[in-house]
Amino acid sequence: MALKRATSLPVIGFGRISSSAGEALLAAGEADLVGMARQLIADPETVNKVASGRGDLVRLCISCNDGCIYQVGQEKGVRCVHNPGAGQERRRSERLGPGRQYSVRWGING
Repeated sequence: MALKRATSLPVIGFGRISSSAGEALLAAGEADLVGMARQLIADPETVNKVASGRGDLVRLCISCNDGCIYQVGQEKGVRCVHNPGAGQERRRSERLGPGRQYSVRWGING
């Protein structure tokens, strides 16, 4: 709260903030906005799930930094150990096109 009193500028909280901690910061007036970069890579639907009361479905970032921070530091595409689709959105949508679907089978009949 000290930072909010010291400035008239918007205050953004970031850095390993969980969705529940982010909600608490906003409710207490300690921040105007909460940044969740790694969390949104792990689960891009985090905000929608929490807003709809389904925070229990959020796929949490485990802060391994292997696929996001390390990869980007090596000038490679972002990826995530919890979200295999991270960084693949453009390639997948161009490959599949609108309305196309595919099925992956596994096992004895697959």
